[in-house]
Amino acid sequence: MIPSFSLRQLSYLVAIADHPLAGRPSLSIADLADYDLIAHGVPPSPENARKMIEEAGLSIRIAHMSTNIEVVRSLVARGTGYTTLVQHWPIDVSLEGLPLICKPVTPPAPEYRVVVAWSDTARLSRRAEEFIQFSERMAVWTPGRNAGIATQP
Repeated sequence: MIPSFSLRQLSYLVAIADHPLAGRPSLSIADLADYDLIAHGVPPSPENARKMIEEAGLSIRIAHMSTNIEVVRSLVARGTGYTTLVQHWPIDVSLEGLPLICKPVTPPAPEYRVVVAWSDTARLSRRAEEFIQFSERMAVWTPGRNAGIATQP
């Protein structure tokens, strides 16, 4: 059998910490219809955001787009809009130290899965072993944020 495990991640919404909707346990795209999107401009992020917004029956309102994720998070932390992301950071603050809120999308956004698999007969390089260990730690680190791990013997 091929050793493997999978990580799953859902999109989530990021907004300024003192956003009027910050107290809610989750947010829908419709909740943010009156706010501008700060888009992460690296595919497939813009397309995923557009799809989520259009599926909610809304028109996309992009205020800014950047290929630098920290610029996106900093613009959000300064109150210029919200963003949708999949990758989670260990702390919910911008590089400037400004607080952010991270909320699950209601109804749940599409799930993204990554499978890490390797041959049980192959000798793994040190980098490959470290990548597998890192991926396993990330799967365990984010369980409250809808990540999971499934290991096959």
